[in-house]
Amino acid sequence: MNIPSLPTDNLYKFIALFGLVIFSFSIYFSYQIEEKLWLENYKYAPKMQKLEREIYTIQNENILPHEVLKEMGHEELKNYEELLQKIKKESEKKVAEANDIESNYDNLVDTTERNLNFYLAVGLTGGLLMILGFVLWYLKYQRYIDAEVKWNGEQYLKNIRKLKKKKVKKDG
Repeated sequence: MNIPSLPTDNLYKFIALFGLVIFSFSIYFSYQIEEKLWLENYKYAPKMQKLEREIYTIQNENILPHEVLKEMGHEELKNYEELLQKIKKESEKKVAEANDIESNYDNLVDTTERNLNFYLAVGLTGGLLMILGFVLWYLKYQRYIDAEVKWNGEQYLKNIRKLKKKKVKKDG
């Protein structure tokens, strides 16, 4: 299979095609980055929901009403206080884990946003190069080729008409 070569016989065509390639790649890479962020969000959301449920359960499961605490003896209160300390430590661990996951996700979002802005700028540059190249190519080169082709076509048609008139005069 032969791959056709790019028409780079003209600087403006080259600029236009180069801009088109840049524009196309920026769209492709932007899509890839968006897809990666979507997949990370798909992984992140269930982890955070699970941690939030665990934290809520840890913090609210073993809390006794005020009336029950009044009826407890000294030893029971001491044991309950130790239990609350364990719960507090476990809760702090879960909160720290949730904060780490959230921080990592926020960093990913920030990085993705910067990359998307970069590819947006590159894509706009490519788009402008493409438009500029095609416009300059048409204005400085192609319209003269079109005019020449049109003129040659008109000359050809005039010659055919002359030949037809000569033939009609010969035949007539």
